[in-house]
Amino acid sequence: MASADLTYALLQANSSCFSVKRRYTGEHFTTEPGNLSGLNKKSHSGLIYATGYGLSATEKGLQLSVRSNGRNVRKLNSTRTFQVAAGSGKQGFAPNAKISKIAALRPTQQRLLKSRLNALTLAKRTATRAAKKTAGKQ
Repeated sequence: MASADLTYALLQANSSCFSVKRRYTGEHFTTEPGNLSGLNKKSHSGLIYATGYGLSATEKGLQLSVRSNGRNVRKLNSTRTFQVAAGSGKQGFAPNAKISKIAALRPTQQRLLKSRLNALTLAKRTATRAAKKTAGKQ
């Protein structure tokens, strides 16, 4: 496939079949498929990129079409969220709140994250009790 710059240069020519120019206002629009905004700009073009969206009218209403670059969609490993939650829970402000927020993203992993939350809470309580005991003995 040609580069995006070359494709856009070819489409940008004045003789493009997709160009729509307003005579009195001087605005340039386009009717190319995949351009949802209708603006004649490279960032809005639906033909030059490998991925894009299209919207068309059907009898039942509107149909959204998605064009992708042909890569297969991979399912993420279910343990990834737990690793992210465990790593982010150890650092920063309110680690328990972070873990519970991440747990809401994947309901299937709430059991694992709750056990991790309990382990963090238990470790924090143990450290606090140990600090109080050493402070009390001095």
